[in-house]
Amino acid sequence: MGKTNTKTESYGQLERQVAAQRDVVWQPGIWGSLLTRNAKCEAVLNAADIRVGADSHSLRSIDSVDVSYGIVWARVLIRLDTGKSVRLGGLTRKKASQLFELIQSACVIAAAEQLFELLPIAESRRQQWVDVASQPDWLTQSEVEQYVRSCPSSQPGFVPEEFFRKPFTQAALALLRSDQEQLLHFLDGKAVAAVAETRNQQFLGKELERYKSFFDTIEKNPLTDEQRRAVVTMDDNVLTVAAAGSGKTSVLVAKAGYAIKSGQFSPDQVLLLAFNRDAAEELAERIDQFLGETVSGADRIAVSTFHSLGLSVIGQATGKTPQVAPWTDRGQEIAELVDIVRDLSKDPRFAEKWRLFRTVCATALSPIGAKEEPEWWDPNTGRRGFLTYNGETVKSKEERMIANWLALNGIEYKYERPYQWRHPPERKTDYHPDFYYPSADVYHEHFALDQNGRPPEHFEGYAEGVIWKRKLHREQRSTLIETTSYSIRQGDGFQKLEQ
Repeated sequence: MGKTNTKTESYGQLERQVAAQRDVVWQPGIWGSLLTRNAKCEAVLNAADIRVGADSHSLRSIDSVDVSYGIVWARVLIRLDTGKSVRLGGLTRKKASQLFELIQSACVIAAAEQLFELLPIAESRRQQWVDVASQPDWLTQSEVEQYVRSCPSSQPGFVPEEFFRKPFTQAALALLRSDQEQLLHFLDGKAVAAVAETRNQQFLGKELERYKSFFDTIEKNPLTDEQRRAVVTMDDNVLTVAAAGSGKTSVLVAKAGYAIKSGQFSPDQVLLLAFNRDAAEELAERIDQFLGETVSGADRIAVSTFHSLGLSVIGQATGKTPQVAPWTDRGQEIAELVDIVRDLSKDPRFAEKWRLFRTVCATALSPIGAKEEPEWWDPNTGRRGFLTYNGETVKSKEERMIANWLALNGIEYKYERPYQWRHPPERKTDYHPDFYYPSADVYHEHFALDQNGRPPEHFEGYAEGVIWKRKLHREQRSTLIETTSYSIRQGDGFQKLEQ
């Protein structure tokens, strides 16, 4: 732990430079005071804060510091994380430059101190990860996600992500040793997925070698490399896609045998399911033929159809075994489902939900933040995206869902209509809220945020944009409603939008 917090020589050198100028009073000279009206303005740098005039500000609360030079006098501007600014003017160009560099260095030291405080926590998280990764079996996605959810960065009150994006923090990271900087990645778990993937690939290689003889002889022909990888991959959910006759059944049989031989599961914990009786019987025969003599307890592996399993579960739970509808084996499923829906639609509540499903929710959504390939090109505007019922081209599938829901409910809206109020001049492009409802004079922004109100990691600057839009609407007193990627994916998402 002591080595974890060991400070580098670069840090020590910068800290000494800052310490040498603490308690020095920085203020305008006589002429600067008279000509720029800054007579009562002075700055003093202390160990953890800076006093400007009568007010003190923590170094950790400073977002940025700038210096501007006039013809004669110069000014230092300190921006705080509260949004406020502090100015010290009337300085000579030399003094302003020196003060600017001093405050910058002091803020870097403050950020470095904060990083050093986090290192023991990161070391503890690293050790917890070592314990997770040292298990002898495949490391599953759910285990990785559980670790990430338990990281301090996901807990309320922890150092916000904005801290790590500050220029001072970025400069402070350069004062750490490379192993210390790498250690900090364990605070948010962002690097864990890649580490887990590397670890699983190493595990895969060892298992393929260890069970080579088993994979060579488990079927009439040795398993292919792809089949072997599918067998050894023991994640929460594994999807194997292959053409008919390419060996999917062989993978199922081999996977059941490997699961037992490797000690990951007992025979009683393995269930193989098939869609029809013939496929289930073939699975049972191949289990007996290829695993019966080589895998202890293979005769206890359960093989069933989905129907048979369902009947078994219902029978054990209720003591009664229901009869399966006769149309399930006559290829009449679709016609029967249509009749069922027609009958249920007599209930207005079901009919409304069914209409919502067919018109709005029938198309599956990509994961939040995933890249979506446009499905439409508008020949009139040249715009690419997704076509709505009203004929607009919107940017995402989520926006299309919302637009279609609005059209379905007869709600008048304008897509990306320019914002009618003034916005700060530093924004180079016009602001176009996602939706505008003329009859209510209401703006609607749909944000790509998850259940924690966070955008995808690769959406650089997106969180700041969300804050900017909310602030603008507050300042202009325009009405803004919001939906998020997470909210419309929930069962009651559109009910809340309707309200």
